[in-house]
Amino acid sequence: MRAVLLLSVLAAAACGTTVPTAQQPAAVASADGLAPAGTQAQPQGTQGSSGSAGTGRTPGLVPASSGSAPAAGGAGAPVPATAARGAVTATTVTIGVSYAVNAGAANAAFGGKGITTGDEKGEAEAVIADLNARGGLLGRKVVPLFYQRDAQSTATTSSQAQTECTFYTQDHHVLAVLEGNGPVDWAMKPCLTQKGVIAVTAHIASLDDDGTARTQHVDVTGMSISRMATAMLSAAQSQHWLDPWNAATAGKGTTPAKVGLIGYDLPEVHRTVTDVIVPGLRRLGTTLVSSSTIFITVPQSTADTGASAAAVQASVLRMRSDGVTHVVFVDQGGALTLLYANEATSQSYYPRYLGSSSAGWQALLTGGDIQPKVLTGAVGAGWEPVIDLAAPARYLTPQAGTCLKLLKGKGFSFSDPNAEAVGLAYCDKVGFLRAAFRDGSWATNSLGALATARGLGSRFGPGRHDGAAAFYAMVFNGSDMTYVGAEQRL
Repeated sequence: MRAVLLLSVLAAAACGTTVPTAQQPAAVASADGLAPAGTQAQPQGTQGSSGSAGTGRTPGLVPASSGSAPAAGGAGAPVPATAARGAVTATTVTIGVSYAVNAGAANAAFGGKGITTGDEKGEAEAVIADLNARGGLLGRKVVPLFYQRDAQSTATTSSQAQTECTFYTQDHHVLAVLEGNGPVDWAMKPCLTQKGVIAVTAHIASLDDDGTARTQHVDVTGMSISRMATAMLSAAQSQHWLDPWNAATAGKGTTPAKVGLIGYDLPEVHRTVTDVIVPGLRRLGTTLVSSSTIFITVPQSTADTGASAAAVQASVLRMRSDGVTHVVFVDQGGALTLLYANEATSQSYYPRYLGSSSAGWQALLTGGDIQPKVLTGAVGAGWEPVIDLAAPARYLTPQAGTCLKLLKGKGFSFSDPNAEAVGLAYCDKVGFLRAAFRDGSWATNSLGALATARGLGSRFGPGRHDGAAAFYAMVFNGSDMTYVGAEQRL
């Protein structure tokens, strides 16, 4: 669970919902918010969107009468099949919790010196202890099974994912895993799916893009890549992002926009560029420069980061040579933004950026990792106030306040926005489990709207497992990013 941003530089943040209480089902949005619900590893002991309530069952759920321990929801309520293997007993529920060490050092080595993650394990312990003090999960005490990841590990992503999945599904047994942020999480989900274990994440950008391979899992506060692109294009239109721009002076230009794009070489990103971004830009009267539509290979180990950094630097040279004046970022944690922005600064090249919360502009700016000038003219879609804004207080709701009060009361402090976001994310993930199992069943499809501590609210339903449900257009005001206009729903 590296940093919220960088692929991770930034972690999945927890920011603060602006969803009005009236829009939240009473059974989900309780007065106490979500906090109450809200190396080799070593064990440490909706109304649906269609308007109808579903059964909420997913593969791996069996009736309690099949021999598993009784569920809190009463006789016959389904509980996960993993209960038969010891994840759920008459008195306890075991959940996996992945956390990272050396994340700050890993980010610093990548250039993200102002991006840290705080005491991840300690914060998770505090949130789970608070949950147990309020009755636990399924009427049982929650027992966390921690898995420590080394953010500076030299092992490949696939090998790390397989080792971790084996730990959770063969060496031990868990009802669900509270995952982190980044390639290891994505790589582990197919294995967890096969074993019938639920993965709960709180990313910024989500790869849980309504695909059937991931319907068992939930990204509580992330926005799918395709919806992220839709929100970005909406902001581009409302904020006149395509107006002529001079990339040499970082000011108004006189010639039509030439648009480049940078994103990761992932199927979800390619599909989004083809199905959403290209037609969306066409409707706005422009298109992508083909030679400046660049996809960066996702590093599979720390040994690959140098090559990825070099590829991003080369993309800046390519776009500058092509005369690109506007750049679309399909980022997933800020790494692309960090590398691109600093290389562009070194070349005195200042195209106009279009991005989102996942670019982590303000967090990188606050940490001193990028220079303000590169954000001149930037337009984006924001749903993570703690990551997006220098002063996010007006967008934080009681859920965030409850969570921060709990963590600070236990002695935790946050040195930067990303560290705060990580703490809030634990409240969201634990709180989601409490809401999803409130009647003894895995009720994702019947949750509907859900207030979170981290973003602008979540919404779940049949076929929707990426939670982020609203965004603001955001712009750079000369010193910081700011939200503009009204909240927009997705």
